[in-house]
Amino acid sequence: MLVKVIIASIITGHIYYCYRYAFQINDENTSPTYSGTPLILQAARYAIDMSIYAIAILCSFSKAEAVRNKGSVYFMHLLAWLVIGCILIFKATQSGLELDVIASVVKSLYVVPIGMLVLLVPPTEKSLKTIIKWIVLYPFFYHTAYNFVQVVLYLTTGRLTALAYEGGFIRFGGGWDDPNGFGLYCVMVITWSLVNIGRNKNIAFYGTIATLGLVQLLGTISYSSFFAFACAGVMLIILVKSAIVRSIALCGIILLLALASFKYAAILDAYDSKLESANLHVEELKYLDSFFASDTLELLFGKSGVVTSESEFIYIFTNFGFVGLMVVLSFFIWFLNRIRGAYLIRRRQGSDNFFETCLVFGTITVVAVLAGSLGIPSLTVYPVNLFFWILIFTMIQASAAKGGLEKMDAFSSS
Repeated sequence: MLVKVIIASIITGHIYYCYRYAFQINDENTSPTYSGTPLILQAARYAIDMSIYAIAILCSFSKAEAVRNKGSVYFMHLLAWLVIGCILIFKATQSGLELDVIASVVKSLYVVPIGMLVLLVPPTEKSLKTIIKWIVLYPFFYHTAYNFVQVVLYLTTGRLTALAYEGGFIRFGGGWDDPNGFGLYCVMVITWSLVNIGRNKNIAFYGTIATLGLVQLLGTISYSSFFAFACAGVMLIILVKSAIVRSIALCGIILLLALASFKYAAILDAYDSKLESANLHVEELKYLDSFFASDTLELLFGKSGVVTSESEFIYIFTNFGFVGLMVVLSFFIWFLNRIRGAYLIRRRQGSDNFFETCLVFGTITVVAVLAGSLGIPSLTVYPVNLFFWILIFTMIQASAAKGGLEKMDAFSSS
């Protein structure tokens, strides 16, 4: 039952933004043909997610949901909310109760406990595979269909998507109408497909999915997502011992580099339309330089207001300070070390099963998304942040499954 509730949260993330393209509602500042998102639509998302979270916690009390150290997991959930509450109180006090500051903290952190629901799921192949497939496989067909409709309407009526301008390059962002977030999602889909191809699992099917994913990734014109894919491709070449996968990954990287280099008019249009974004990144680096001149308290815990940024790491550093950035980086270092340890144990055992596939996929995906975070606030942008944290804790459960690091200790490296 708990798995089904988590799936409900995943489905909500995939389809919630379906209204954006349909009714041209998003951000009027970045999408000139769109109107701003009403407050009710912004608030409803949090209400739905937290309702699902409450239902999931209630379902977890069932004796059927038998997991090891359940009491410790409940304590972790409580601790997570306490930490979020303390951060919220500190930032609200620091900024004088500014609503933008409170909203920024909430949207960045509330998805973490939702992801932690996976720790209450028994680490079985059936449960974890179901969660992963509902993130990176089944909804992909919905996004593909949505993109197809967007392409057809643009070609026949000239209807623009979000982050598109008359005379500029058109970007397609699936059912979220968000090319940057959808670009990172495509990287997840391609990675899952290629890892399965490397295990000789349904090569024709996953080859088709990977191809569709690559085509739609190109359609996002998201350079940060291209960089994330390049990082994923390099890791696939290193970690997956398959000539087919290595060839596909290498060809994908070469294709992206070629499209970024050729001087065709369409590419130049894309370059021109991205100049504003590129200039914004430069301005953020200039701001970062002045930020180092701040007082010690701001350097440690961040600015009093909200500092928006297209880079997740700059966003964390300027809003949560050196302490916040070190906490985040320390967690991911711990996570990758844990996954590496579980993977090496399974390799020594000579296993070649779902859990090994899961660990390879998790390692590549986390590194790729973090690489893309240099230009996309991936831990802030919904629903990418939701899926990212669910995948993080799914990988932690996979590392704790029988035959791996069976004793899960969330507070120390394995």
